[in-house]
Amino acid sequence: MTKAICSKSGLSSSTGQPQPFGVQLRTTGFLRLSQIIGNRRSSPPIPPIIPVSRSTWYQGVKSGRFPAPIKTLGPKIAVYRAEDILALLDPVEGAIAATEKRHHGYEK
Repeated sequence: MTKAICSKSGLSSSTGQPQPFGVQLRTTGFLRLSQIIGNRRSSPPIPPIIPVSRSTWYQGVKSGRFPAPIKTLGPKIAVYRAEDILALLDPVEGAIAATEKRHHGYEK
């Protein structure tokens, strides 16, 4: 089941974890890049979860700072796991998730 988080306080009511102000963020599923870095030109504008430019995002993916996209949906469709994006927003959860990935052999 997908759960959306939206709060004026910036905290999730269920977990108490910090969330971007006024942004609905899925806790499971996939996100497109425009949902992560935002898109001011769309109608209605999409606010950023992580306010960086597209080129900065791709440099971060290349260096390992940001998660790599999943391209199993199609050759031209890149999505990101919502769990990975949440881990970026919460450093403690991110460290635990990275450790679990290495421990279970998900990371090379």
